[in-house]
Amino acid sequence: MKRLLLVALVAGSGIPCLAAEPPPGLPRSTPEEQGISSSAVLGFVEAADKQIDALHSFMLVRHGRVVAEGWWSPYDARTPHALYSLSKSFTSTAVGLAVAEGKLSVDDEVLKFFPSEAPAEPDKNLKAMRVGDLLRMSTGHQAEPSIRGEKDWARAFLAQPVPFKPGTHFLYNTSATYMLSAIVQQATGQSVLDYLRPRLFTPLGIEGPTWGTSPQGVTLGGYGLGVRTEDIARFGQLYLQKGRWEGRQILPESWVEAATARQTSNGSSPRSDWDQGYGYQFWRSRHGAYRGDGAFGQFCIVLPEQDAVIAITGGVKDMQAVLDLVWDKLLPAIKPGPLSPDEDARRTLERRLAGLSLRPQEGAGSTGMLARVGGKRYQFPANDRKLEAIAFEADDKDGATTLVARFDGVDRRVACGRGEWRKGRLAYGGFPEGPAAASGAWTGENTFTAKVCFTETPFLVTLRLEFAGDELLLDSESNVGFGPTKQPRLVGSTSAKPREPERAGRPNREASARPDASRHDFDRWEKEIAAYEESDRTSPPPKGGVLFVGSSTIRLWTSLARDFPGHKVINRGFGGSEIVDATHFADRLIFPHEPRQIFLRAGGNDIHAGRLPGQVAADFADFVRTIRTRLPDAEIVYIGVNPAPARWGESDKYAALNSEIRKLALTMPRVTSVDAYDISLDPDGRARPAVFVADGLHFNTEGYRLLADRVRPYLMMAK
Repeated sequence: MKRLLLVALVAGSGIPCLAAEPPPGLPRSTPEEQGISSSAVLGFVEAADKQIDALHSFMLVRHGRVVAEGWWSPYDARTPHALYSLSKSFTSTAVGLAVAEGKLSVDDEVLKFFPSEAPAEPDKNLKAMRVGDLLRMSTGHQAEPSIRGEKDWARAFLAQPVPFKPGTHFLYNTSATYMLSAIVQQATGQSVLDYLRPRLFTPLGIEGPTWGTSPQGVTLGGYGLGVRTEDIARFGQLYLQKGRWEGRQILPESWVEAATARQTSNGSSPRSDWDQGYGYQFWRSRHGAYRGDGAFGQFCIVLPEQDAVIAITGGVKDMQAVLDLVWDKLLPAIKPGPLSPDEDARRTLERRLAGLSLRPQEGAGSTGMLARVGGKRYQFPANDRKLEAIAFEADDKDGATTLVARFDGVDRRVACGRGEWRKGRLAYGGFPEGPAAASGAWTGENTFTAKVCFTETPFLVTLRLEFAGDELLLDSESNVGFGPTKQPRLVGSTSAKPREPERAGRPNREASARPDASRHDFDRWEKEIAAYEESDRTSPPPKGGVLFVGSSTIRLWTSLARDFPGHKVINRGFGGSEIVDATHFADRLIFPHEPRQIFLRAGGNDIHAGRLPGQVAADFADFVRTIRTRLPDAEIVYIGVNPAPARWGESDKYAALNSEIRKLALTMPRVTSVDAYDISLDPDGRARPAVFVADGLHFNTEGYRLLADRVRPYLMMAK
């Protein structure tokens, strides 16, 4: 079959040996020969292209043979792709190899490897933490330790309080994976990257893997690995073959079984692939599958019952939607035996895979505006993107446009293909120089829009440049991100004194995850917000405390300070509010106090107003992004909503909302959620009036006591 784009994984055997030469790529086959309909694969590809924004590559492997593969241009088979947390599964493999060589044990205490970095008097829970607890994300932490930005990452990790007994609480914890990497380096004398080269990468034919390091020179472990799509597939195939590769046992079968088994529970939703349990840095999935995955749609999916592997890279916002498409379209198409040849369907599939592309920017070529602005240089005031100036050039051959952007004293040329992607190398803003592709067009008489795709990453940045007199208005938005995706507008000018940019700390209301935010009545809260501000002026609360914000459940929590003695507690609730209100007023209610921990309790009013759980969860993500603009290290805790007699009909939506936000929190550093859904229920699962005041909506003293008991363990980090 003609080679298009897809990733496959193959397994090896033996505890590593050097291969003289990298083995050839995975063998290819037609889908029908391996029991899969070409038409069904085409259905998956078509649905992914229309419904998912956007996959970058896809590879399907059956019985060790690639049967379908495709890359969405400008992504291609040769270029590596950042894996993000899919890197964790490779780190787990390094641990398994080190265990097999007798270098360490999963039962080793973590402190054994860090005598110099350990606290002078470690508590009993830290002493009890073992390598296995790091592997299964059950370290006992209440929130993920913040180690980036610290001088010594291992020391920062070990300094974090451990309120729970290790092994009893699941918490997705990238810092724990870093510690696994550091342990492998301590035990073997090699970084994880160097340790895996002769033991994993070379035998599997994975060429040129890249992996970042900490300030101490330790492989990042939990993220940072870059390999190609087929490399992901080979890795999956290795696990599918229980550690054997080309007749050699590269990885012990016992490790494969332990790493991919359900080592800890992490939820109960039958519809969520993030609630099926967790192994040793592998997720259990529905339908008997397991996977490694990374932010924004990086997947290595292994289906043992079907003898299949699926490798996917992408830049997506909704990773569950990708898995749902796999289960709906591909899984039913995998049959036990070969199918009759279907040459027409196979050729149609091959043509479709060969022609995949991210959508280039649509619009006109050169316009009269380009003739007027060509040769002019628009200067920008000092900004955190270090953008100093932009100029425009026309390509007389095809009407394309080139942006000449000056960053930090260096001119960078962005050649924007007209109706196509034009590849090159580029450094832009926070992106270091690397492979990139751009497409641009005039989308209005005075507006040029460019898409810039950084092809070793999930990121695509859309630049909208609007000319207004002698000014150039630049709006920039990324397709995905851990923080705000839309950056504050920059205004350049041909005059000597360009206008100052928007203040970065104030949320951009147009960028809200909520499309109707501009129509939301924020003014109704002005009196309450102003009262809080006046109180802050007359009696400023201490900074660095614990701030509670949200609706009336927070506002009426008058015993808050008494419930949590020893904590600097600040109450900033305002009754009837929704999550979008907390986001809108963050610069007046939250940022001035510089809290180290923020508890948000809202969402019930959002549901009552007719919003869907998924929409409210998107508002929560926007709240987190807003907080991160000014408080990147603050811990954010969402207090789940609970049923009340007055709104019993909305209980199912409350449960769905809590589940959506809990899944979101798993993907966000220093974000967690408190499950408070059941505190208001009786043994029969009905709302009990005894914990509410007469309105059947708000807690009474007993209700707040139950809520405080549920929240209290999560405050231990913020003393």
